[in-house]
Amino acid sequence: MGEAIQEIWRRELGVEVTLVTREWQSFFGTMLEGDFDLAAVAWNADYIDPSSFLEVFLSQGGNNFTGWANSRYDELLAQARAALDPAARRDLYHQAEELLLAEMPAIPLFFPVRHYLQVEDLKGVYFTPLGLVDFKGAVLGGQ
Repeated sequence: MGEAIQEIWRRELGVEVTLVTREWQSFFGTMLEGDFDLAAVAWNADYIDPSSFLEVFLSQGGNNFTGWANSRYDELLAQARAALDPAARRDLYHQAEELLLAEMPAIPLFFPVRHYLQVEDLKGVYFTPLGLVDFKGAVLGGQ
């Protein structure tokens, strides 16, 4: 994937990128030190809420390796956490997301998709909203 992006950026944007592969400990150390121009990372939601993604970019957030900080963004997230009205909370998160997208400290490259095959006789399989598969209630055939 890195090589494909490297070639597309070179061809379409005239941007030369040198790929550096590191083992996890070295990569994470480089991230902590901020010693990079671009880094390929991924994030999955821990729970079903916009905050699971948006709080990654808090100025002093433990997972914000971008170096980006915005006090207005931080304030919008704090207000959203304190909001009791779901519509007001949603609006605050939307404002924060718009600010994040306008300043673009990260470049979303893709959103993973999972494909599953299931035998017709398999019943009771539950797919969580986070994309996990739960087989606790699964029954095969007439069992």
